[in-house]
Amino acid sequence: EIGFGNRLARHLCGRALGHPDAPDVWRVGALTRRATGYYRDGDLDRAIADLDEALALRPDSIDIYRQRSTYRLDKGENSGGLADLSYALTLQPDFVPAYVDRAWARLAGRDTAGALADFGKAIAIQPDQPRLHLGRGVVAFLAGDDAQAAADFTSVIEATSQAPYAVLWLALTEKRHPGDAGGILESGAA
Repeated sequence: EIGFGNRLARHLCGRALGHPDAPDVWRVGALTRRATGYYRDGDLDRAIADLDEALALRPDSIDIYRQRSTYRLDKGENSGGLADLSYALTLQPDFVPAYVDRAWARLAGRDTAGALADFGKAIAIQPDQPRLHLGRGVVAFLAGDDAQAAADFTSVIEATSQAPYAVLWLALTEKRHPGDAGGILESGAA
């Protein structure tokens, strides 16, 4: 039965939380696991409440802020989800996954400038990650910055032979604005 595993996990986590002498680290683990179970069953309010309680015990956890941001964004609480990611970045300013999450959340909210800025910060931290250039290229394409998009897609293609998405996005960029790719598609380098 779908959901049985989640209910069992929530039940076991609830029992663990019922022990008054359980150390905080166990309580945090039980709360975050139970939150995952609630999330998987679509009960975002309870999932977020458990993460609120976990953060009261562990206010310095970037992982819990990131988890809660996902649930808040899925619930439609965009400002809360973005705030969680922003706060996580105050705790660890070089945490690339939070920049990437925030970039996609900003893009979903039609903030292409913010999404481009977040991908730019992520790339400054990890410049050799093709997936970051691919992400920024997609955002640049959607923002209408074909020169930046073509540069990022070309960078991905040159960095790895496993770049089919970059080739497709570069072809779309070339179709919309011929010449921005510098002829890489015509040269056969892709």
